[in-house]
Amino acid sequence: YTSNNLHFAYTPLPTLRRISPRHIFSKGSETLSVYGDNLKNAASDSWCRFFPMLSEMKERHLVQAVQVYDDGRIDCIIPPYPRDEYQEIFVEVSSNMVDWSAKKLVLKKTPQPVITSITPDSGSVKGGLPLIISGENFFHESVIWCDFGPAGSTQARWLSTNKITCLTPSVTFPTDVLVSLRYEGSEKITDVN
Repeated sequence: YTSNNLHFAYTPLPTLRRISPRHIFSKGSETLSVYGDNLKNAASDSWCRFFPMLSEMKERHLVQAVQVYDDGRIDCIIPPYPRDEYQEIFVEVSSNMVDWSAKKLVLKKTPQPVITSITPDSGSVKGGLPLIISGENFFHESVIWCDFGPAGSTQARWLSTNKITCLTPSVTFPTDVLVSLRYEGSEKITDVN
């Protein structure tokens, strides 16, 4: 026998439940929160692995977790993906860079949605006016919200990749607001005056 012993810990594999955001529009450097079980077994050595669904091994990216929480969450920085096209990116987690979570979650990278116009561009303080928001790259895989600044938000309805509709909320006095779209679990899209 050897004269010294080293410690080895048996731990359960991480189990992934969800990620937030589920969609990104940028080229990376955003924080991705991964939620699941058994994520804090080796808090100082937790890793996220990102790779495009149809990629070769050379395109895999390992990113060390930047924050590990006690509530079953770790945060990692999303690596850059320079192509401005739709991509499905697998996300996995490991506490030793050998044993990875059995389940892969999918992060969807889409071209940046762009708002070009709102019709009509004014309406009554009573609200309830249907708006048509026109633009590009609107996708239909998530709940969409129309944000009317301090007036509030209303749920939108996807019509096509270039049209969305929503109802205006009521306001107590006449005002101008910035209108933007927000996909549930992702960042805000460009404002329109």
